[in-house]
Amino acid sequence: MSGDDKRVEEMLDYMKDAVLHPERHPEHWEDWLRAGRREFLLLNVIYYIQHYGGKEKGVSKEDIRALLNALLIVDDEIYVNIIKPNRPLEFTLRELIEDKLISQTSDGSFLVNPERVTEERLMYWKRIRGKLEKAWLIATGGDHHVYGRKA
Repeated sequence: MSGDDKRVEEMLDYMKDAVLHPERHPEHWEDWLRAGRREFLLLNVIYYIQHYGGKEKGVSKEDIRALLNALLIVDDEIYVNIIKPNRPLEFTLRELIEDKLISQTSDGSFLVNPERVTEERLMYWKRIRGKLEKAWLIATGGDHHVYGRKA
């Protein structure tokens, strides 16, 4: 067997093992975990703006960007877990729509799917709600109470 054939065989064995035993290969499933975190953190952002930011009829991309920009000040770790160089905001919004976690209105705004997403079921909600509130206060210039129920 030539060196190239042996290398191909090793690669195929590795790929088979990675599929059959993913627990042995965290370097592959880590991206899946990060993708899930990215989606669910953005879902929390949209949920917060819709339910606590007074945007019950729809959350615009501008609303989302404003909160994300303020989130950079409040907690940059959350921001970098949502916005990635190779995964822009639009990409993650599209994923959330495909997963039927949000819908897009005729004017381009976004709404959380109430049949699939409730506050009790939101992953990360308890951990980041206070940070989202601080970021929204920054994004709206402190007029938080004008925008809906008090967070």
